[in-house]
Amino acid sequence: LVRGRGASVVLLLAPGGMRSSISMWQKQPIDLWSFFPDDEFTVVAMDQRNATLESPAPLSATSPATWTTYNEDQLAVVDAAVGNGVSFSIAGSCIGPSYALRLMRDVPSRVKRALLLQPIGVAAYTNEPCAPWTGMNTDATTHWFGDWAKEMEASNRASRTELDALYTSLFSSAVEGRREDDPFVFSVLRDDVRSLTQP
Repeated sequence: LVRGRGASVVLLLAPGGMRSSISMWQKQPIDLWSFFPDDEFTVVAMDQRNATLESPAPLSATSPATWTTYNEDQLAVVDAAVGNGVSFSIAGSCIGPSYALRLMRDVPSRVKRALLLQPIGVAAYTNEPCAPWTGMNTDATTHWFGDWAKEMEASNRASRTELDALYTSLFSSAVEGRREDDPFVFSVLRDDVRSLTQP
């Protein structure tokens, strides 16, 4: 979807984990879909693949989607909405910062800046002060992947094998050399972020 006709283009990458969709902004303290003035901004937003019944995409056990797959979707939506190659800013929450950081790394000429809100990732502690993290995404996984996966399987939109392959592709500690002893976001490495030049 596109809202506004301003000169500044903003890509919104919604919260919700695997349910990342435009409607999730309405559940946030600040609804960014409605936040930007129409005369100053062109806001582009989308439901990520398989986030809703209206955004179906095939799943594969042998060739699962990757962070790059999702970024290709996002770039295609921006190109269709405002023109090929147009640069833009990003505002993302929850899973959105993982998408955003990957875009900033892989297509730096397109991304001007990013606002990263409540990013998911692995950390030494949960968001509760002094509460130890009991394992890689234990409780959070149930919220932003596990419940979605159960719905996908129950509605025959995906098999357990396909869902396991997707989880491994996106969130495994082995993805692109991510180390268990160096917790960070899922889509890029700490060194990738250190090398970014965009604010």
